[in-house]
Amino acid sequence: MLNGGRAPYLEFLRNLTPQIVLLTVTFIYGKNLEFSRIDLSNFVPTFVWWVFFGAFMLALYVNAALFYERCFGNWKAWRTRLEKRLTARGILGYRRRLAAKMRATWHFRFVEFVELILVFYFFTFALSAVVVMSYFSAAGILRNMHAG
Repeated sequence: MLNGGRAPYLEFLRNLTPQIVLLTVTFIYGKNLEFSRIDLSNFVPTFVWWVFFGAFMLALYVNAALFYERCFGNWKAWRTRLEKRLTARGILGYRRRLAAKMRATWHFRFVEFVELILVFYFFTFALSAVVVMSYFSAAGILRNMHAG
């Protein structure tokens, strides 16, 4: 990732801004919504909230998938060969296959295994930062709207 992952990393960080904006708007629209009961009189704001929330989730997924593809794109062929090998050896069941995949990754692609773990924690940290920044942005916008 350090060699070929610099440009995808910076692009991933640039793509966090639209996610923050989408989630901020979602928080603002969701301020007065009541999700514990069905109320058809509140359909339009609820629909708008779902549209923005869906757009945020899609942006989150696409950004993470693009980063993963660009940094670990050569894994697809290796995983396909590994799947065929596991099937040929008769390793069945989700847990057994997952354990076999993790052992193979640890043994044959140790550096990438460590990078995948670090990227997972990085994604978790980035998502947490997006949620916190969106929350405080929405709170600031709402405070300014009521003050002015």
